Amino acid sequence: MRIHRCVATAIVLLLTLPVLAARPAAAQSDAGPLARRVSEIAARFVAEPAAPDTLFHPDFLAQVPPAQLTGIFQQFHAKGGAVVRTVQTSSRGTDYGEYRFETDKDMFFPAKIGIESVAPYRITMLWFGLPQPATKSPDEIIGRLKALHGRTSLAVIRLDGSAPRTLHALDPDAPMAIGSTFKLYVLGALAQEAAAGRVPWERVVRLEDGLKSLPSGVLQSWPAGTPLTVQTLASEMISISDNTASDHLLRLLGRPAVEAAQKTMGHATPERNVPFLATRELFQLKATDHPERRSAYLARDSAGRRAYLDDSLSRMARTDLAGFDLLAPVDIDRLEWFASTADLCRAMAWLRTRTEGEANRRTAPARAILAINPGVELDRKAWTYVGYKGGGEPGVLNMTWLLGRRDGAWFAVSASWNDEAKTVDTAELAALMQSLMWCVSQNVPP
Repeated sequence: MRIHRCVATAIVLLLTLPVLAARPAAAQSDAGPLARRVSEIAARFVAEPAAPDTLFHPDFLAQVPPAQLTGIFQQFHAKGGAVVRTVQTSSRGTDYGEYRFETDKDMFFPAKIGIESVAPYRITMLWFGLPQPATKSPDEIIGRLKALHGRTSLAVIRLDGSAPRTLHALDPDAPMAIGSTFKLYVLGALAQEAAAGRVPWERVVRLEDGLKSLPSGVLQSWPAGTPLTVQTLASEMISISDNTASDHLLRLLGRPAVEAAQKTMGHATPERNVPFLATRELFQLKATDHPERRSAYLARDSAGRRAYLDDSLSRMARTDLAGFDLLAPVDIDRLEWFASTADLCRAMAWLRTRTEGEANRRTAPARAILAINPGVELDRKAWTYVGYKGGGEPGVLNMTWLLGRRDGAWFAVSASWNDEAKTVDTAELAALMQSLMWCVSQNVPP
């Protein structure tokens, strides 16, 4: 079993070709070579694409051979159809642009294209996102969520104004397993300690072997004793969902502080997460070749479980972290972190208000940390701020955003998908959420 990191770009996207990244140029309208290259790329989404020939830089084709590139165009055409319209959503000068490609099958997908800044303006960077239905309304998206296997939940809440206002919802108060999205509560507890001056962001923490977890993340492979600031640990915890970073911060803050932060941040049933598990502990409890650990833990009350974690599990070496089912859900209804999508929207709303303005300068890093990884590609002409945390394991997926729209409106969006019997599809939920947030960005009515 693997506790998934937030739904990062590498998971969600079908193709990433960072070859010769385009150089930023002076910002100006795109009416020349880049527009022509976009049209030429759009024309290749057919059953029999034209050969790449001189359209692409040789260094690009060295990494993505023509036959592979042709296959990608054919794959996208088979799924989404022919591209009939392109809409530019962002630009960085005259040699790089981001687009929405719309197809004749009523689907769309995001694209990024970079070219040489001088003639012959060959393509040096190409990226396509997930083909997804061009849904017409939030209600249609909610209908698709209802049709998924297992259980689903959604909350879209507008945060600005006199009081939060729910715009769209599907069973928003149902407690659901959320995977690594629990790390929002660790970040919230850290923000509180930073605001009080007890745990400054620049404080140095040294990695301990006894607190190393398993991926996602990278810090589990770093040497014990490596010094890292609290801000670095928090950045790793949120942006790549580093489990070892999370467990170090949980130890630094203490379980009681994070448990209390849940209530402060608007969790309606924080007792579901008491005692608050570290990722290492969840791995230990879900080891398929040690079911006795699960039985011993689940048979206890809250006090007994806390004692079991602090005594029995804490003495186990990291080499005992083995034997996980990567394909089937394991007790996701009893052993997980739990919150409703409404809870998570309230957590994002709390983080927004506690990181805003001069009065909250000590907590401002938390807002910047949330924005490192947006989870999915969104139209940056519509959104001026995108904060994200998500997570999951087999049978569990959550995606939660804090969004600032260009007109000054703020939103919290959260979706969960649980199935106790089989795995859930990250790409499917991500595509639906991209469509939903496009609707929100355009004020599409229900």
